[in-house]
Amino acid sequence: MYSLHRIARFIRRPVVAASRRGAVISVESKSRLVDDKVKIIVSGLEPEQYVTLEAKLIDEKGYVFKSHAHYIADDDGEVDVGRDLSLGGSYRGVEPMGLLWSMNPEQRKELRLIKKDVTKPFDVELKCFDNHISTNKGSQELLPSSTFEQWYMAVGVKRVVLKDLPFQGTLFIPSGDGPFPGQ
Repeated sequence: MYSLHRIARFIRRPVVAASRRGAVISVESKSRLVDDKVKIIVSGLEPEQYVTLEAKLIDEKGYVFKSHAHYIADDDGEVDVGRDLSLGGSYRGVEPMGLLWSMNPEQRKELRLIKKDVTKPFDVELKCFDNHISTNKGSQELLPSSTFEQWYMAVGVKRVVLKDLPFQGTLFIPSGDGPFPGQ
């Protein structure tokens, strides 16, 4: 049941739209390894504002992978993906990495996200839309957007292709003296 306070917020909606221009998506960090946790926070929203976050990347063959999640901003006008509950979309619940692991191909359902060239990152684009929407429909009100890089190989790692042996593969040698996990 909606309280009078919540109903009053909906009645004032045109005024709210004018004050939302200061919304910002912050991503920590902008360049990270694929298995490092990412911290995504949207700030500058109105208290209890309904928003949809969308993550999108284009793989090496040009296929688009997307996910989206619905959130309600807290009393300070903030959504923290690692703290706040996704109310629907590609996943539900508190999932700090949910926008990444729930990505699905836009073109063909049988496609899998596979990284062939680990020396180059995937660029992930994040968008924030006003209200709880289906992101495959046009004409949504876009609030802020941001991008970050997902790397599959750390800086300083030496990549050695093994061929002309009884087997084939790629050896990744970390920089430094170690010890390294798996030794």
